[in-house]
Amino acid sequence: MIAADALETNVPASSGTGIYNVKTGYGADSTGATLATTAIQNAINAANAAGGGIVYVPAGVYKSGNIVLKSNVSVYLEGSSVIRGSGNPSDYTTHFHKNSLNKDGTWFIYTETNANNIKIYGRGTIDGNGHYMRNTNNYLNNILVPLQCSNFTVDGITIRDSGGWATIVTRSNNVTFQNTKHFNNNELDYENDAIDIQESQNVLIKHTVAVSEDDTYSFKTWDVATTDIAANWPGTPENQSNVVVDDALAWSRCGAFKVGDGVKQLQDGIVVKLLCIPVLARFSGRSSLWNSSSTEHRIRQYRCRRLLAKIRGSLQMA
Repeated sequence: MIAADALETNVPASSGTGIYNVKTGYGADSTGATLATTAIQNAINAANAAGGGIVYVPAGVYKSGNIVLKSNVSVYLEGSSVIRGSGNPSDYTTHFHKNSLNKDGTWFIYTETNANNIKIYGRGTIDGNGHYMRNTNNYLNNILVPLQCSNFTVDGITIRDSGGWATIVTRSNNVTFQNTKHFNNNELDYENDAIDIQESQNVLIKHTVAVSEDDTYSFKTWDVATTDIAANWPGTPENQSNVVVDDALAWSRCGAFKVGDGVKQLQDGIVVKLLCIPVLARFSGRSSLWNSSSTEHRIRQYRCRRLLAKIRGSLQMA
């Protein structure tokens, strides 16, 4: 698959007032030979302490462990820049255990609790190195986790190679993903969803490409008592509302668009339009395993408009 971007129109300066360059200002190794975690985090911390700013990631490969995003900080990934997971579990904090895979896992890049006004943009890549870490070191990662935050935007970047679910928007509000590319292994590594929206409100996913073996776009509400991955989420279970997927491509060997599988709280106003599906196993699905006994009453409204699908196999509508 080839995904081409339009020319950038909002490229920041690489230095100057309010710019925190991870390489020239904080000494990050751009060759991928040594960990750049501390340099990247120090740049984010400094921008946050100053009341806001732009963390600039120049072209190069930056090997990293966990990164915590903070309020009023934008991260700009220059074209040909890659923040790449180290693949070594010792470089990460363990945040969850996935019972179905019997593996521990981490949130690679995630937000500080109750953070506000965060943006990741540019033409660079966040690479989880997840296939290697999962199959060599028996450890999972979610690549990008906006968690209990508000006003979170991702624009233009590529997110690839997670060991588990890649992007999980969790208990957050006013979230936008636009012009993004989400690439996971399409043949191996089941349970490697591209995008999961969980217990969030006012979410827009627009002009995106998502490829994975498992679900590409999935919408869920959980409870802590029965859901392993939710054990360390801050806050309490929330309803999900006003989620729009507009102008998106989904390529999956499982569910291209999933709603109704993982419904412990109300989901209301889930809208999908202009969705192109080259190949899939099913469009949407529901099972009894992860739902309440009254699931049909907990999904109040979802709409799908102008579906364009060329399908090999069967199409199942739940």
